[in-house]
Amino acid sequence: MDLFHDYAFVVAGKKRKEVVKLLGYPRTPTELAKLLKVHANVITRIIKDLASRELVQSHELQGRKKTYRLTKRGELTRQVLDNLIEPKTLPDLTKMLRLHRNLVFSIIKSLMKNGFITLFKTLRPARKFYQLTQKGEAIREKLE
Repeated sequence: MDLFHDYAFVVAGKKRKEVVKLLGYPRTPTELAKLLKVHANVITRIIKDLASRELVQSHELQGRKKTYRLTKRGELTRQVLDNLIEPKTLPDLTKMLRLHRNLVFSIIKSLMKNGFITLFKTLRPARKFYQLTQKGEAIREKLE
């Protein structure tokens, strides 16, 4: 699945976006329902939707009780979008995210393919600067 279409899905729903924000720390559906003041069935449906897109994973506590949190993929994408407020180079992003260059490059390629970022300019020797497009900026703002 495409990470950025997943995020477009997340920000398209107010409660989905709030659930994603709250899942920075592992939480149970009951905790989420109380925090968002909605019925537990709403949270269960949202979590199922997010899990089907591999943005959320569960961890079993005791018996049937589970906690949920964002996957690494979801967190990385959010960090890339947050760090592209100003044009940045691939080495800059790699340092900021503390990830392997190949992983950051694959995220950048996917962002470019889907129109979320663009090549801002290229300097010699082959230093490329990337920046958000309007579409990418709109998504980043919705994630804040």
